[in-house]
Amino acid sequence: MENIESVKKLFESNEFTKYSSMEFVNLVGDDLVLKMVPGSHQKNIYGMIHGGELFSLLDTASGLLCFIEGMKVVTLNSSISFISNVPVGEEIFSKTKMIHKGRKTAIVEATAYTSYNKILAKGTFTFYNTGEVEENIFD
Repeated sequence: MENIESVKKLFESNEFTKYSSMEFVNLVGDDLVLKMVPGSHQKNIYGMIHGGELFSLLDTASGLLCFIEGMKVVTLNSSISFISNVPVGEEIFSKTKMIHKGRKTAIVEATAYTSYNKILAKGTFTFYNTGEVEENIFD
């Protein structure tokens, strides 16, 4: 896999992650940290962060971890528990852990939490590996 700076640049140039207010923070082992500072376009009718935004953060972090591991994946299945929420503008982070990395599938557990370690959501994501990441993706 390319160096982490190439992955970070590719991630930050993606329109979806920009629209979703996601930023690449750090990777240590299999703990990938993304940050989201949700805007008003990401709130539900109650003024809190829409659950779909928390789901997107965890799915994106989990899939990106697989990508960094050299796997070109799509989500097969996911399960998420929404535990708490925060208002628009609060920083939200992801934490990941690779549970299984096989030839054709991968399973990642991910947690969304605040800067003061309040857990917002926990999820498990199963991915199908469609092949290896092409080297020219960084061009």
